[in-house]
Amino acid sequence: MEVGRDHGVSFDPFRNYLLRYPLKGVVKVLFLYTRKIFYHVFPALFSRWQKAYWKRTLSYARKISARNGSRYLFPRDYYELQFQQETVPALVLAEGETVSQTIVPEKDSALLMGIFPVVHELNPGGINAFNVKIELTSVESTRAFNLVFPYDRSDLWAHYGPGQKNIPLTLNLGEYTGKTVEIKLSPGFSRAKGSKADEKMAVCYPKLIKRKTEPRKIIILSLESMTDLDYLKHHYAFVPPMPNLDALVQDAVSYPYAYSTTEATLSFSSSVNSGLLSSQHGIGDYRIPCESFFQNTLNPSITTLSEVANAAGYLSTALTMAPRFSPKYGLARGYDIYRHQKLKTEPTTLSIEHIVQNLKTFADIPQFIFAHIDYIHDPYFLFRDHLRPTLVDIESYANRDRQKIFSNQLRYLDDQMGLLVDTLKESGVYDSTCIVITGDHGCDLNWKKHCQYALYEERVHVPLYIKYPSWSKFRLEPSRRVNTVAEIHRLIYGLTDGFLPEYFNKLPQYDSAFSEFVFSETIMNPKRVRDRHMMAISDGAYKYVCRNRIDWDRAKILEKQEEFLYRYSSAYDINETKNLADIEPEKRRYYSDRAYEALERNLAFLKKFPTKKF
Repeated sequence: MEVGRDHGVSFDPFRNYLLRYPLKGVVKVLFLYTRKIFYHVFPALFSRWQKAYWKRTLSYARKISARNGSRYLFPRDYYELQFQQETVPALVLAEGETVSQTIVPEKDSALLMGIFPVVHELNPGGINAFNVKIELTSVESTRAFNLVFPYDRSDLWAHYGPGQKNIPLTLNLGEYTGKTVEIKLSPGFSRAKGSKADEKMAVCYPKLIKRKTEPRKIIILSLESMTDLDYLKHHYAFVPPMPNLDALVQDAVSYPYAYSTTEATLSFSSSVNSGLLSSQHGIGDYRIPCESFFQNTLNPSITTLSEVANAAGYLSTALTMAPRFSPKYGLARGYDIYRHQKLKTEPTTLSIEHIVQNLKTFADIPQFIFAHIDYIHDPYFLFRDHLRPTLVDIESYANRDRQKIFSNQLRYLDDQMGLLVDTLKESGVYDSTCIVITGDHGCDLNWKKHCQYALYEERVHVPLYIKYPSWSKFRLEPSRRVNTVAEIHRLIYGLTDGFLPEYFNKLPQYDSAFSEFVFSETIMNPKRVRDRHMMAISDGAYKYVCRNRIDWDRAKILEKQEEFLYRYSSAYDINETKNLADIEPEKRRYYSDRAYEALERNLAFLKKFPTKKF
């Protein structure tokens, strides 16, 4: 019997690897054991080599900009520290190293930070416990706290094991309101007998926050592969009743004609973070593995939603599930906590329940939460924990009835929406919470991988619902047709009393001269061919689509290839099989001029703000 997870026995990755690739497996095992011997025989030399290696590749790969680092206490270098599924801004301290800062807390202020030990994978038993000493000194008094956490063992008070997340800590500073106080922080370790480990302590997102009885909350919920529900109801009979979502929509502003900027998650992840169209930020190359350190990322001059929220005093958290939301795309920038689950099939599946848990953990703290949740995308059946289907219908499973499975997943989504709303109401913060619901792109009922035309209506027409909070008088005036990411950025800047960046002014999705149009694009696809590009521009009467070749490095159109023109017969009906480009040449020229004017603006922007390597 082959050793593996499928047999319900202990999983030995080395043996499994050897069975499949004997020679490669031997090399890999020898490398790992050589590393382990090097670690234990020459710990000091190994530590120096490891630190240099980490700074170039792993945990310390990305230093945080001064703009974002300055928002935290303790003026030190901060790094995007990747720890299991979380990426956090952190400073890394050696044992006995002290950091301090003098502050004058305002009313209702509290200290907030997270900590976790950076324990080397080759030395999991090297420490018995870790601790952090916190000292507050004012003119009147000195208070000291020593927090001790057992590591991979239990005592009567606590247990912390390898692979667990950061420990969020808070301390009320009410007694120091208006007073000068110095905060000192120092880590320590209780080492195992004979251990030569050189472990470190990570201190994450240390900041002052204001605790409120009714704190402001902003939740942006992006649903993977979610087409506008009214569109689906118009074309299909399988959409089930969704009472919980319907009740939420009653309290919200609904956009019946909202469009995604793209048909692919990779481009959307950067678009929703930046407010840009795909050809403006230039990120969409599926050839590069999602965990590669050679990803293109947003230009650092582009302000992200997370940075806007962080600057406005919110604790910013991202909960994402999809390979193309990897922090290696630079998406963790500006977030205090960025949690990323690469695959839906991982042991702990990200869901709305994690949003609920996050809301409860930081109940009295202003929060900005962006969540990308997958209930609709394949694989449809997951036989694990709460995702296990209660009963599998043999006929629909055997026939791969996608519509029935899609319907079941919509019911599950509705249950989860009910859980979110109930939690907010029970906590007394429903009225003070802004909720935004949208989709990265539409469903895959008729989608085929690497298809030549993926900008069809069902794929780009997505939901957009905005429930405004009681504390804001800001309201958007919904136009007939909107691009979701542009509307979301207008919303967040408005709620935080900010102004849209000047570089938005001449971009088509923000320019009133293009207000009647929505834009959707495919870049660097299909079949992962990098110079490919397709743009759709529509106004409710016609939909114009052009196919091009683009040099993304020089932000230049190489070739205009094909044009398509389709006519809407109703709000939800369009024949995308009959090309009217030659039948209605005047219409084609009109939409073509508008589309290429927009594209030239987009590429000029990309040339000014090119992507940067991770």
